[in-house]
Amino acid sequence: MISFIAEQRIKIGTRYSRNLRRLNKLPAIIYGDNQKKSIPIFINNNDIKNIQFESNFYNNKISIKLENYIYIVKIHAVQKHAFKLQLIHIDFLICS
Repeated sequence: MISFIAEQRIKIGTRYSRNLRRLNKLPAIIYGDNQKKSIPIFINNNDIKNIQFESNFYNNKISIKLENYIYIVKIHAVQKHAFKLQLIHIDFLICS
């Protein structure tokens, strides 16, 4: 199982997401499975940079540690840059 350490985003929006990408952070969101609110997070882009090319990255479950809680998630949607090999945003769906 692939695992990442994430931090919660306080500010959301396009402007703040662009600033995160400049700091080599990847904005993402966790939602689903009886969760009332989605959780905006960011992950270090270096952690995902090479793993995104593995076939099991998009199919297997992923463990995300956020503060003192571990979420088991699957990738629901990915936004990629038009011509760079770079991810722009990931949507994670909580597995039950």
